Amino acid sequence: MERRLSVKVRPILPFWFRQRQIQAEPVGENALRLQGPNLPPCEVRIEPGENGNWRGLVVRLDGEPQVIASGTAVEPHPQSAWQLAFELYRKSVVN
Repeated sequence: MERRLSVKVRPILPFWFRQRQIQAEPVGENALRLQGPNLPPCEVRIEPGENGNWRGLVVRLDGEPQVIASGTAVEPHPQSAWQLAFELYRKSVVN
């Protein structure tokens, strides 16, 4: 049986959030809802993966929730997964 870890790590928001006027609202221990002008509502999430690694996910919320990007962090630390999730959001939604 897989053991799920619940770790609350406060993410460090990227500098470009201010430039794009993106607001981040916590919606759970490891998820943030992101909203900004001319951007669809999304959530970025982190979750423990295999072998102590962490995954970052971007979920688009307009309509049926849909995972639009995901990846495994290079370093086995939750903050690394947050950075990955924000980068996936920037590439998938903001660009």
